Amino acid sequence: MGAARVSVWRPRRWRAIISRMGIIVQCAVCRRVLSPGEEHTVPSQLDLSWNADPLVVLAILALGAGYYAAVGPLRARHGRGTPATGRQIACYASGIILLAITLITPLDTLGRTTSFAAHMLQLMLLSTAVGPLLLLGLPEWLVRAAVRPFARLGPDAALLAPLVIGFLFNGVFIIWHVTPIYEAGLHNELLHDLESLTILLTGALNWWPLLSPHERRLRLANWGQIVYLLLESLPLDIFAVFLLFSGAPFYPTYIAAAQRLGFSAMIDQQVAAGIYLAPETFIDLIFMSLAFFGWIQRIEHEQEEKERLADLRAAAGQHDDVSLGGPSVEPGTVA
Repeated sequence: MGAARVSVWRPRRWRAIISRMGIIVQCAVCRRVLSPGEEHTVPSQLDLSWNADPLVVLAILALGAGYYAAVGPLRARHGRGTPATGRQIACYASGIILLAITLITPLDTLGRTTSFAAHMLQLMLLSTAVGPLLLLGLPEWLVRAAVRPFARLGPDAALLAPLVIGFLFNGVFIIWHVTPIYEAGLHNELLHDLESLTILLTGALNWWPLLSPHERRLRLANWGQIVYLLLESLPLDIFAVFLLFSGAPFYPTYIAAAQRLGFSAMIDQQVAAGIYLAPETFIDLIFMSLAFFGWIQRIEHEQEEKERLADLRAAAGQHDDVSLGGPSVEPGTVA
């Protein structure tokens, strides 16, 4: 009887919780979309307030709760794969914590109101730290279930996937930083949240050909990883060089903030370019080195395997000759 009551009560409780969360999300969205536009004011002093955006908080909680449900009760109920390892859980939890630090702390406020360098640091954390950590936290059976709808596309999809992923990540990043679109995102919280979400999603996808737990789908071979790392970041490298060597800052909000707070908007923009170029180049070099040495190791292993098989065949051939011809007798001797 107790078990029956629990099985009936829990769905009702979760439906009530989900319904209340839906109402909160609708209210938050309506407040941003339907309320009259507010004039975006540049702070007269450094704003270090925390970001209490309910959409951001709910999204982070949903990512954590969804992962717990997928690798915990749902996996056990449907008998899906092996449990997530401690390493996978630690990676995903670290990604969630870093995501909260990136989007809720004063770093987000500084990026929206004062400093382009703070904004670039935020995006670099989303795309090069949070995304890979969340990806490394996914068990293979969960990834396999996610890519199953694409299996019908055939082997060509696996070849085209890195090209599509690289195009999406670079395209999304550059489009969001076109001056009118970027300024609109600074002045509108909903657009700013959408920017953060798309950068996070495409950033995680950008690591898929390198870190996917499901090796048969989308993860490139070692030589392919080297080529991918050389090409996928090239458009953003060019964008960062423009930021670094342009004659004037790009974004009016940061120009106004710099004038009020007494720092150089141009130096802030150059620091932002350095924040992108330095870690990104360093990370690419590390992964290219790992891919290169992994490639060499695989070639050596394959060569050793070929030599071992050749030795086995030679030994088997000598054994067959002896068994078929009998004992060999040297000329001039008497058997």
